Amino acid sequence: MEKQLKIPFRLIKIEEIQLSLFEKNINLEAPVDQNVGFGFGANVEDRIIACSLSFTLEKEDKPFINIEVACHFEIEEKSFKTKLLQKDVLKIDKDFASHLAMITVGTTRGVLYAHTKSTPFEEYFIGLLNVQEMIDEDIEMTL
Repeated sequence: MEKQLKIPFRLIKIEEIQLSLFEKNINLEAPVDQNVGFGFGANVEDRIIACSLSFTLEKEDKPFINIEVACHFEIEEKSFKTKLLQKDVLKIDKDFASHLAMITVGTTRGVLYAHTKSTPFEEYFIGLLNVQEMIDEDIEMTL
């Protein structure tokens, strides 16, 4: 059994970085393709880790939904210094990074729904993602 790395944290900010909806592209008769990407950043002084999700739906390489949302998490001071900070590197265990990413996915799903409810875009949403498969290694940021 793997040892769990317990890191106390709290969500302190949700940032809607981008939301673009292109109605002319939604009507194309073509299969829908999905592009998903995660990003991580940190503010070491304030013990904040940000996780962003970029999600695009497109038809024929033409986007019709493009959203990017970041969730900012404040990490408990002792855990930040002893479990994440390593000399000139901030290292986020892949399981903890996946957990933060999963929270960000759910948050982004809600933001998208709130903006597209009762519109032609309503039927398109962020489906289930296997975040642990997508984040398959620890995240390391050089400071």
